[in-house]
Amino acid sequence: MRDGFNSAVILGDYIFIAGYRETKPNIISRYLIKVRQSDGTVIWSNIFPSKNKKKSGGFESIVSTNDNGILLTGVTNSHYSSMEGFKSYGNPTSGNAFSIYFSSEQLMSNKPPLEPIWEKEYKNMLTGKSIIKDENSNEYIIAGSSHEPTEAKVIKISNYGEILWEKNYVNHGELTDIANTPDGFILSGHKLVS
Repeated sequence: MRDGFNSAVILGDYIFIAGYRETKPNIISRYLIKVRQSDGTVIWSNIFPSKNKKKSGGFESIVSTNDNGILLTGVTNSHYSSMEGFKSYGNPTSGNAFSIYFSSEQLMSNKPPLEPIWEKEYKNMLTGKSIIKDENSNEYIIAGSSHEPTEAKVIKISNYGEILWEKNYVNHGELTDIANTPDGFILSGHKLVS
């Protein structure tokens, strides 16, 4: 059984840690944990399976929202065999990117949320590697990759997960992260050079 953590965010007295957990043989689910910052006590944890219950998924990045909620991205509806590693070259190799939102009320409860407020699946994008809040608006930018042939891909979404624009960066290589700059954003990643 495999599990791991890919990203975390602090909200008030708590750390929300996002990753994945193998809950059944050959099925990996998105996994979220709430931990008290002062002493490391786990307050709650929960899995959020892919909509196709026979497929795998994982949270890869998390960001806090202006209303003290969280927005997460990663991969969903992926084949178990393509979930070898995160943030490494070429992984995962199947599935779709998504965004998922939990409200402050859900997060501050002593019981884990059973469902998100909303979830959007992006079938034109393989995975969401990193998510940031656009410093100039109440919108978010997800960096990831397209399906085969794999290209760097960035989408901008509303605070309800609707795609506002998308762009492929054909010669960039695989994206691993995105960061705000005064004029927009910068992408990082790696590229095979022959």
